[in-house]
Amino acid sequence: MIRAESAATEDVAATLEEYAAAWTALDLQRVADQWDRQDHEVTYIAEELGEVLVGHERISEHLLRTEHRITTSRASLRDVHVRELEPGLVLATFICRWDFEWVAYSRVSAVLRRRGTRWLFAHYMEAPFHMEDWDGQNRT
Repeated sequence: MIRAESAATEDVAATLEEYAAAWTALDLQRVADQWDRQDHEVTYIAEELGEVLVGHERISEHLLRTEHRITTSRASLRDVHVRELEPGLVLATFICRWDFEWVAYSRVSAVLRRRGTRWLFAHYMEAPFHMEDWDGQNRT
């Protein structure tokens, strides 16, 4: 569960839960649809790539290629912190546990922008790291 301190952070928390649920369902089109299509400079810095993906089309292509290489998935978020930078723009940081055929952890920072009633990624960056203990609880 993600704690939220304002209406904006509550809505962003729901977006992040949807992001994790889409990964768990291996619905990577649904994951890709969480990047802002109106902004042609949206970015995704994936830990497995040596380049920064810029633009919704490139991000979507990468995610959809990934969809066919993974047979099982579960994404769990914890230590989620959402800070409103200005109205309609937030910074979210969290730890993600990835359960594929292997287990991996990433620290994530993301900038999300409100478009109508939805919050969409404008920037997303993963940084892998080792984590000994994981109890699945949000500690923030």
